[in-house]
Amino acid sequence: MKKSMNIQANGVTVTTVASTSANGTIPVDSVGTRPRFVRVLSTGTCYVRLTVGAQTATTAACMVTSASPIILEVGGCTHYALIDDGAIVKVNISPLEDN
Repeated sequence: MKKSMNIQANGVTVTTVASTSANGTIPVDSVGTRPRFVRVLSTGTCYVRLTVGAQTATTAACMVTSASPIILEVGGCTHYALIDDGAIVKVNISPLEDN
């Protein structure tokens, strides 16, 4: 992975419903293709996984906190699934450009 990456396309922001799994399609990059990497940022503690097709997230997925955004490799995944730890949070998933 490069030392720096950029975001040129809009991502998606999901507001969670307390302890209920949410899912959706991974947002595309600026040329309309599935990105190689996405950045995940949350206003509170949540758990995220990238999947093929719509799935359910559990608290065994990758933890994201408000102080620690993460970058995930998309691979062959088409969807994301996320769940909070009981408090409603906003989670942003943004495609990173592969250029």
